Amino acid sequence: MQSLRQQIFRSMVAMTIICACLIVVAQVVYAYYAITYRYMPKIAEMYGTAAIKYYQSPASEHSFVYEMGYITKLVNEFAEAPVITDANGNILYAKNMNVTHVDLAFELRKIAVEVEKNKTIYIIPPDYSLNNYKYVKQIVYERTIACIGFGIIAVFLTSLLSNSLAKRIADPIQVLTANAPQMSISDVPVSGFMTTDAPNEVLQLATSLDRMRQEVRRQIELRRQMTADIAHELRTPMSVISAKIESLRDGVINPQPHHFQLIYEEVMLMNRLVDDLRTISLIDAHALVMYKSTADLGAIIDHVVSMHLGYATAQQVVIQSMHASYPIELLIDSTRIIQLLSNILENAIRHSQPQQSIQLTYALDGANCVIQCIDQGSGIAPHEVDLVLQRFYRADNSIGNGSGLGLAISQAIAVAHGGLITVQSVLHQGTTVTVTLPYSE
Repeated sequence: MQSLRQQIFRSMVAMTIICACLIVVAQVVYAYYAITYRYMPKIAEMYGTAAIKYYQSPASEHSFVYEMGYITKLVNEFAEAPVITDANGNILYAKNMNVTHVDLAFELRKIAVEVEKNKTIYIIPPDYSLNNYKYVKQIVYERTIACIGFGIIAVFLTSLLSNSLAKRIADPIQVLTANAPQMSISDVPVSGFMTTDAPNEVLQLATSLDRMRQEVRRQIELRRQMTADIAHELRTPMSVISAKIESLRDGVINPQPHHFQLIYEEVMLMNRLVDDLRTISLIDAHALVMYKSTADLGAIIDHVVSMHLGYATAQQVVIQSMHASYPIELLIDSTRIIQLLSNILENAIRHSQPQQSIQLTYALDGANCVIQCIDQGSGIAPHEVDLVLQRFYRADNSIGNGSGLGLAISQAIAVAHGGLITVQSVLHQGTTVTVTLPYSE
């Protein structure tokens, strides 16, 4: 198995070799294109221009063949000389004069040049074949040798540079790989092993690993705490039930209806805790299903108030529900929203003093519907406001036997509807819980 450093090194060398080969091919193609479509038409034009000048003012001491041969000497290094014929195909000039006639009907490459009035000659460029161009072969050979030399030098330089680059990239990753197994048992951050000259991406990866380790440890601690909290929440009602049943069994107390009422209440408390834990497990598994339908929010709030009216009366707390001036209908899961509002209202009643009041209001705010539960109770300390929505968290001044799951479940329900719950509170003055749900007409 190749190391990362070897893979980077070999990949860069391979890319250099491929680039060098592509350059060679490009040079060959360019040479052929240049000779065929640039040099040869210019050479043919040069012969045509010389022929026109000769016919217009022929030199007495030189023949046509001599004149064309002189030009051939000038361009001989570039290409083979073209063939020049008269209008009938009789060869006036050719580098090889063994042939005297050309059938112009079959010559598609011929170029007509009018040298005198009503007198035309034809210039036939050489065959556009690489085998007929010694200059093409020469330039291809020279450029190929040059490109091969360039490629060898480039591969050598790339080997030196890629080795340094591979070392700079691979070494920090190898450090991460070597220290990754220690993440679970060591408190030293992985980013502490990184040098300042490591690539930014590797430094970011190390920082992300440190954050991931902290989050994993936090989740482990939360699970451990959650297990302890569940055991504590279940132990209290079970202790009460077992003590009552033991007293009834041993005849210490005579059976009375209120004894069974107490046992029933403790059983219902455990039943509610189990339901809350099941809801939490559904939330963690992303399996909390919402059965949404259009519902009147005012009717839902009235229903929640009626559910808690007896508890509020026993606590001597007044609940005031402020209805909107017009009906507001939302696409929601009514059962889950009732559960959400019940948790909030029950907390408000529990933390309110006798003769205090709780206000439930709702109104539209742009594309959202805002529900507020405002109490005058004990309030929450500033450092605890952001924590009350966490699971099993209970403020220092919490009252009653709440499990600490109600607001966490309510937040999950609100998020599942595309909304959010926020908490504002002043210690000893009261708390405002705001539920924001999306609204669409």
